[in-house]
Amino acid sequence: MNVAQAQQVARTAKKAGIKRESIYRAFSKRGNPTLDTLHSVLGALGITMEFVAKNAPSKKKPGRHIYNAGVRVANGEAGRERRAKALEH
Repeated sequence: MNVAQAQQVARTAKKAGIKRESIYRAFSKRGNPTLDTLHSVLGALGITMEFVAKNAPSKKKPGRHIYNAGVRVANGEAGRERRAKALEH
């Protein structure tokens, strides 16, 4: 990891309200982040997460959605803009 990446992690941690070390630990190979940690970090990056039943009819939302085991992570242009804005601070 380079200095720029470390600074980005520090900014994300501050915005998420958790310690920088907690991010490294939670998202390491052996890490096991809690849902609360994941939610905080994703929120700091401007990403929303919602749980839907696998067979539920999908709601049409702008942007691309990634489905994995019933978890939908909003992505796309609006998400990229929010993440970029969050990382500027």
